[in-house]
Amino acid sequence: MKNNASEILEQRLGFDQIKTLISDQCHGDVGKKMAENLKMLRQYDVVIAHQEQVHECQKLIQEGISLPENNFFDLLPYAEQLEIEGFVLMGDQWSRLSRGLRTIELCIKTLRKNQSQFPRLFALCQKVEIPTEIFYNIEKVFDEDGDLRDTASPELNKLRKKKIDEQSRLRRKLDQALKSAIAQGFIADDAGITFRNGRMVIPILAEYKRKIKGFVHDESATGQTVYIEPEEALDSNNEIREIQFAENREIYRILTELTLSIRPFRRQIGMANNFLGVLDLIRAKARFGLKIKSNHPGHHPAPDFRLFEARHPLLYLSHIKSHKPIVPLTIWLTKEKRVLVISGPNAGGKSICLKTVGLVQYMWQSGVPVSVGEGSKLGFFDKILVDIGDQQSLENDLSTYSSHLSNMKNMLVEANEKTLILLDEFGTGTDPALGGPIAEAILESLCHKKIFGLVNTHYTNLKNFGNRHPAIENAAMKFDGEKMEPLFQLEIGQPGSSYALEIAEKIGLPKSVLNQAKQKIGIKKINVDKLISDLEEEKRLWENKNQELSNRDRKTKLLLVENEKKQQELDNQRKKILNDAKIKASKMLEGANQKIEETIRIIKETEADKSKTKVARAELEKIKTELEPEILVLEEEEKAPKKGQPIPVKVEVIAGIIGVGDTVRIKGTQSIGEVTGFRGKDAEVTMGELKTNIKTEKLEKLSGNPNEQKSRERRPTSSLNLNEKMMNFNTQIDLRGMRTDEAISLVDNWLDEAILLGQKELRIVHGKGDGILRNMVRIHLKRYKQIGTFQDEHADRGGAGVTLVSLNV
Repeated sequence: MKNNASEILEQRLGFDQIKTLISDQCHGDVGKKMAENLKMLRQYDVVIAHQEQVHECQKLIQEGISLPENNFFDLLPYAEQLEIEGFVLMGDQWSRLSRGLRTIELCIKTLRKNQSQFPRLFALCQKVEIPTEIFYNIEKVFDEDGDLRDTASPELNKLRKKKIDEQSRLRRKLDQALKSAIAQGFIADDAGITFRNGRMVIPILAEYKRKIKGFVHDESATGQTVYIEPEEALDSNNEIREIQFAENREIYRILTELTLSIRPFRRQIGMANNFLGVLDLIRAKARFGLKIKSNHPGHHPAPDFRLFEARHPLLYLSHIKSHKPIVPLTIWLTKEKRVLVISGPNAGGKSICLKTVGLVQYMWQSGVPVSVGEGSKLGFFDKILVDIGDQQSLENDLSTYSSHLSNMKNMLVEANEKTLILLDEFGTGTDPALGGPIAEAILESLCHKKIFGLVNTHYTNLKNFGNRHPAIENAAMKFDGEKMEPLFQLEIGQPGSSYALEIAEKIGLPKSVLNQAKQKIGIKKINVDKLISDLEEEKRLWENKNQELSNRDRKTKLLLVENEKKQQELDNQRKKILNDAKIKASKMLEGANQKIEETIRIIKETEADKSKTKVARAELEKIKTELEPEILVLEEEEKAPKKGQPIPVKVEVIAGIIGVGDTVRIKGTQSIGEVTGFRGKDAEVTMGELKTNIKTEKLEKLSGNPNEQKSRERRPTSSLNLNEKMMNFNTQIDLRGMRTDEAISLVDNWLDEAILLGQKELRIVHGKGDGILRNMVRIHLKRYKQIGTFQDEHADRGGAGVTLVSLNV
């Protein structure tokens, strides 16, 4: 009876079809039988273990790690036959046994090789052992094609050689007899030696059969040809027959010995066979899960659930084939709100809602992956009881309503606080005036048992009961009142209208009939139903407006991001232009210095000859003109510094020995200060409120009025608050997710500040990925003279995803 009830439950939920789809994915009979026997599991730990195995197998498939696809034979019958004393396995059985065990061995090797990635799958084969003696003994007797080797025993080798020799002698005799018969016209010229009853014979035309002495073995279908074994071939054929009998006896002896050698390992063969079936089933489940785009939801042992964007797998596969969209379901039951009363129009999706929840829960507790969205969490139930569809029983003489009541009686007896109940069209099938109160009383009794459940109904009294009872929540299937069509979306929090009058009007029922119906229903009932439908429509309109506002907000944010991106590109372009200009100026300055030295040399060599000196000076003036900067006309906002910004001081690098009072800049940075003294090879440099010692070779002398520069730097609006910078400076920068140009710009500013503050060790987090950002950052770091070394962080702290930088400051 239990099995029958389980089968009925699976049929009503559609799990029987799920099992068929999984079975179709299996490669062997053992896996197919296991798929057909899938049931809802009652042990939480076992369910989790099965789900984890399937999840690992999905990852294995997605990573392209292949398991064998062929030779998934059922080896259990062979293991059972080995239990029988005196039983001998014959030819084809050995071939299937050998190939099946090789498949199992290959599966074990694959899982052992990847055991760190797939520990649960590897655990399946840890107790499976295939002794090497099995393969050695079988391969000693059979070759790769499953044929018995000549060398299986010395006696067999001797008999087969003897048979070949005797067959050669016989063929020579028959060839002579055949040629003689052809010469005498007893047979056609193209005739040849053939076999009948295991003996070599020659074909002779029927009218000449008495011309040849021998034994007739057969004749053709027309009777025109007979097959004769010539007299001279009888002894040879008999000899070959005797050798064949001896060979068969030797083969049986060999197979008997082989069976005896394998019999001690029958238990290991049985275990290996079970492992192969389980692995076949797990892979079939994994493939089915990938087909329905399953997820790996959260879970806990409590009897509740929270499903986001759950899809009915059979409906999803059907819609995929016909290219139809499917509306996912979001639904939940909690400890506080254990029952959901769902109302709404017919064909609005109420029944599919129940079946989706029931099938998803049943699949998950059967170890089958489910199609739910991120954030979903499945609980655990001891029982799932359903009353779905027309259950009229002719066999038991029960009407539809009687069958429903019979189910209700069983539920009231069996249900407990760990039961999930699904009731479709609750209370229908009888007089609504009586069916409604009976349904309400049953629902109240079930709630008293603290069950979890979903109830579909059109009854107003059940909707009202849902509003009154603390453990019940009303819900509705949404409906478009303008288009008069269902939206197949569940809305939790309020009951829904059946839209009976509206649908009747759309179908074209006469207005007179509709008016009569309204009078019979009563104005109060119509107003309540209209109020519900109006509220639904109003809520739908507001939801649409909210969606529009959300879309606008998203577009605005995208525009802001795009604007910032363009601003960043402009900043980067400006920096590039300045950098190119610096490089060009440096090259021109180098050329100018060479020209000056050349001019001085000419003047010295010509002893200040006026004509040559004049020419040399003209050359210098030409270079001076080339080095004159262009005057750029800037926009008004770029000409004057903004409020609170320092007035820029025009400086340039000049040659000469650095002395006390000189304005200097740290090479490769924008940090400017004044030399106030010397300590050995180090210069004491004052930068705003900070004094620091820097090696003189790391400084470059600048032009301009030091006092003016100093006074400007000491103004409150332009001074560098280095104490605050030191406190707020972060020795780590995170570049993950940035574009290369964006990251390089950020690194430049950060390194300038680090060098200014005298930092020693820095960390750049760029992530691993394809290594492009990492390589570009490191190439850029090589341009900084202040950087001593850079290297990967320790493997435990980020490895190649982090670059450690050491500064020579």
